[in-house]
Amino acid sequence: MKLLFINSFSSIRKKKLQIIGIILLVFLSTSIYTMMNMAVDRMEGAYTNYINEQNVEDLSLTIDIDYRNSYTYSDVLNIKGNIETDDNEQYIINLYLMCLASRNCTDDFLKQVDRVFEKYDLNKSKKQEVLEDIARKYNFYYEETRSKLGQNNDYIYRVMPYIKNKKINKPFLIKGKFPTANNEVTILDGYAKKNNLKIGSKINLSDKEYTIVGYAYASDYMYPIINISSPMFDEQKHNIVFMHSDEYKNFNGVEEIANSIKFKKENRTDEIVEKEKKAYLSMNDMLRIVRNKSPKLKFENGRIFTESFLYLLLGVSAIIILVIAKKRIDDERLQIGVLKALGYNRSSIALSYLLYPLIGGLVGGILGFTFGYFMHPTMTSLFISYYNVPTLKATFDTSYLLKSTLIPTVVLSILTFFIFLFMLRHKALYLLREGSNIKVNFISRIISRITMILPFKERLRISLANRSIGKLFIVSLSSFLTGLLIVLVLVVFDLFSFIIDKSFKDVKYDYVVNYLKPETTINLVDDLVLTRGYEISKVYDSNDDLKDLKERKKDSNNSITIEGIDKELKYFYLYDENNNKLNTDLSEDKIIINTNMSKILGLEIGDKIIFKNLDRKYTIVNITESFNGFSAYVDREDFAKAMSLKLSYNKIYSKDSKYSDYSKIENEEIMNIASIFSTKDLKRNMGTILETYDISLYVVMVFAAIMVFVIVLIIANIVIEENKKTISLMRVLGYKKKEINSIVLNMYTPFIIISYILSIPAMIYLLEKIVEILMKDIDFALPITISYIKAFIGLLILLVGYYLAMYISKRTLKRIPLSVALKRE
Repeated sequence: MKLLFINSFSSIRKKKLQIIGIILLVFLSTSIYTMMNMAVDRMEGAYTNYINEQNVEDLSLTIDIDYRNSYTYSDVLNIKGNIETDDNEQYIINLYLMCLASRNCTDDFLKQVDRVFEKYDLNKSKKQEVLEDIARKYNFYYEETRSKLGQNNDYIYRVMPYIKNKKINKPFLIKGKFPTANNEVTILDGYAKKNNLKIGSKINLSDKEYTIVGYAYASDYMYPIINISSPMFDEQKHNIVFMHSDEYKNFNGVEEIANSIKFKKENRTDEIVEKEKKAYLSMNDMLRIVRNKSPKLKFENGRIFTESFLYLLLGVSAIIILVIAKKRIDDERLQIGVLKALGYNRSSIALSYLLYPLIGGLVGGILGFTFGYFMHPTMTSLFISYYNVPTLKATFDTSYLLKSTLIPTVVLSILTFFIFLFMLRHKALYLLREGSNIKVNFISRIISRITMILPFKERLRISLANRSIGKLFIVSLSSFLTGLLIVLVLVVFDLFSFIIDKSFKDVKYDYVVNYLKPETTINLVDDLVLTRGYEISKVYDSNDDLKDLKERKKDSNNSITIEGIDKELKYFYLYDENNNKLNTDLSEDKIIINTNMSKILGLEIGDKIIFKNLDRKYTIVNITESFNGFSAYVDREDFAKAMSLKLSYNKIYSKDSKYSDYSKIENEEIMNIASIFSTKDLKRNMGTILETYDISLYVVMVFAAIMVFVIVLIIANIVIEENKKTISLMRVLGYKKKEINSIVLNMYTPFIIISYILSIPAMIYLLEKIVEILMKDIDFALPITISYIKAFIGLLILLVGYYLAMYISKRTLKRIPLSVALKRE
């Protein structure tokens, strides 16, 4: 056995490139495994402690008032006597009294009642009663959480009142103290660092100067989406501010109020969402869940990725060992035959070849762990720049050293043992027979006949490639799989670019302002919109035959956001898929739907739609290319009449710069603003996302090139070893080095290119099928596109790795002496 191991070690020393390739693959997998896991450990441990110590909310709920049953006749009479309303609102309240008495209230009319009650905040006590009832039923306690959104040009900040005895979402003090005076604030430490601010520095918020007295996190903003216009957190431009509760009341900003909920025992969120009719998750509630739960999801995905990546590269290493095993056994078949004849069994001989996985696993694992350990603080810093969560101190975790060395070594050793066990299945006499390893497979014979018409050099190149279909398959497969990876990243990248381009191309407005209650004041500057949500009741085709909508996931409703727009618009335009501007004269019950409605619900131009509780039959006259939920556009004046409303608006498209500086907005208007969406902020923010993603894209491409480099380098080295005699003979016959390189080393080039090209339609087809399935579960028609320029760059980077491997292999080829041609096999 000792001699067998010495022989294996001697073989490894002669063929260093093969073992270096295995070490490099193990190094790549274990370094990323160690780096990601150690970074996640520091974040995840702190995240769990943070949730418990700061008592972070489990969810927040929006209460839905049932106007048929929540109020009695006497309740409404009381309300009527205590508020001052206009004539139209007084008329609605009187009708409400009548419908309560007759128990005959329509859904559409109750929406009008809701608008009046919300305008005068008449539902507060009723909502409190409903929430208390739900709290008792599902065993939770709750607390009101308030914040205001402020903005000063590019700088966006979320302002919160500091409440010392807060029970849920307790603020986390990093350094300094919390504000005790009206002119004091705490801010994010990352914002302070990026803007060169220190404790004691002055900061201007809404045209007022404050003194920074500390750094603090808001525990319900772990993933700090400050504003929906800027989904990606920017440490330099985004800030979370705590100020004195008295100062908060007077601060000018768009207020957000949420019911923060904490379960006393088990989390029953799913049960509430599924069964409770009086409460629901609003868009803001879902956003709060994303802010608090996304770090956990990110940590879980990070671990899954590193585990998958580790075993993927170990699988590649096993394939490489398989190729090496075949070559070793072919070269040493006579010695193996003698050993078998002397009584050595397959297991004993197979054990001697375990030096490959032992050296590759141990050396690669130790190097990978060392690199990952020293690089994990960088990865942790990257995490912290996106999440406001404290981190644990860095520790030397020996478990990752053991995993980084033991997992590759054990996995590769087991795989190698069984690979060699299979390869050593032949009997001694078969191995001792001269030429027992020389075979011409069936495919090679067919290809040889097909290529007989080609010139000699081409036939020789193809013959060398076909000599081992296995190696050809491995090189082609590696190129195909890396191509799939690159195409996947490219499609996701192009998806972002496509949506941004379609959403903001030719956009003339800078801001979308949504109001809590409809406005009737005259506005000749902005584009005015009256928007409401309605559910589709029936659909008819162009022949007035009843039409079924496309099948969707169970319990999906067909609720549509209808936007009433004017014929003449200044900033807001609709375009079709060919980028043609659509006519917005939608009188006579015309309607324009968006792409999502068309593709997901199966609606077409000429179809007619009837909405529940809306006395209209709308005819689809066009489809605007938009992927923003289910949206449809009708005439604003007709829409207001259909809802028995005065001509009003609750949304505007504007270019007024006051919406980028909230201190310039009049207090009466800002009190009625539900949200301000800035296209400028979103474009800038999405540009940052795309820049980050662009870097990730090229990192993936470089990684793919490294994989191809390692695989091709080892395969090329084995091919040269297998064809030593042929190469030497070619040199004897006078072939120049350039010609030999072209024939022997470049034979895989077309297979690399073809495999990569085939991966593009394969991945696009796969993604289209996935999207087709997902469209039933998500109300979003994802467009699958790809940048062929970037795909070409991906191919070039892949070829760089390939030709780098070829360049190194040339040095091995040059060292083959002429005397090899004279040697006997």
